[in-house]
Amino acid sequence: EILPVGALAPNEIRTPGVLVDYVVVSQGVK
Repeated sequence: EILPVGALAPNEIRTPGVLVDYVVVSQGVK
């Protein structure tokens, strides 16, 4: 799950807050 999130925003993955948002989006896409 961390891989797809990183693929969407490799630069944003550094931000824990943004990372959580992308994780939710990743799950929503799937």
